[in-house]
Amino acid sequence: VILAEVVKLSREAVYLAMNKSEIPTAEIGYRRLKGIPDEIKVYKVLMEPGKSAKRMVKTMQPSGTGFFSRIKSFWHRRKRWIIGIFILLFIIGIITSPKNIIKKDENMERFISNAENAMNSKNYEEANRLVKKLEQLDKNEIPPKIALEGAKLYIFLRQPKNAVDMVQTAQNNFPTKEESQQIRDFINRILKEASPEQIEKLQNLLNK
Repeated sequence: VILAEVVKLSREAVYLAMNKSEIPTAEIGYRRLKGIPDEIKVYKVLMEPGKSAKRMVKTMQPSGTGFFSRIKSFWHRRKRWIIGIFILLFIIGIITSPKNIIKKDENMERFISNAENAMNSKNYEEANRLVKKLEQLDKNEIPPKIALEGAKLYIFLRQPKNAVDMVQTAQNNFPTKEESQQIRDFINRILKEASPEQIEKLQNLLNK
């Protein structure tokens, strides 16, 4: 009996000495234990002390109501979505970059096809979009056949000066024999509509 009382008192003393805010407990009732004649009140710990308890206590604390607190809270709740969106935008930016025009043959053929379709359908908006892509590129890196197509677009848009400059770019960027002949044929066609100043420049290109 004395032993049972000692055990009972020691358990209750431990429970009373516990910090209830750090170690949440719940009473589960009286239980009979082996070797102890009297029933003893038993408690269970709801979660392990330490990190889990600290996390629970932290979440119970009131969050800030300021603008930066709301931004921080939003970031923690949506950071995976935000990072995913940025990655997607980065990939789209690489795919649609004007520099990709000159990186693959299939992209160059697509550009030429789009340019021809725009001119044949008299789609000035699409033609303007295509020449703006060209204008973002370094002229020294534009392949001759793309530069020549750019010259055609400028003629279509009635910008002969830019067309002549693009022909010169095609001439300067090491065209093949076939491309050189295409450039000469194009120059002969536009000579008929060129101004005296442009005629002189075009004739100089023909003599290269």
